[in-house]
Amino acid sequence: MVNAIPSGELAAEAGLPLERREWGRYRMMRFPRLRFLAGPSLQGRTGLLRDFGLPGFGLVVRESLEPGTEITIRLPGPPLGDAHLFSGVVRHSSLFAGSWLVGCQLSRQLTDEEVQRLFRSENE
Repeated sequence: MVNAIPSGELAAEAGLPLERREWGRYRMMRFPRLRFLAGPSLQGRTGLLRDFGLPGFGLVVRESLEPGTEITIRLPGPPLGDAHLFSGVVRHSSLFAGSWLVGCQLSRQLTDEEVQRLFRSENE
């Protein structure tokens, strides 16, 4: 199940500054696993998708990622050609329940099909 988060609620819950996003966020209830590559070495990592909006993701990861780190994220599910990979950049990294909550801004907005795929990934 995915819940829409009113502006500001996620930031307050995580102890972050007041929400300033233009787009709404959708919080994942089961935190599906995502694979991604980080940094110039393209080190393979996994994270849990905590929330997403059209322009980005919130990932829960084991190690902090520095703001400005370039990442490539793989959308869950079977490949859709090149459309299942997203490039982006880390905007923040904050302690979160013994892990790190990493906010990533994508190089492009998610399409309706990609949003639906993320909704479905929670039930897989």
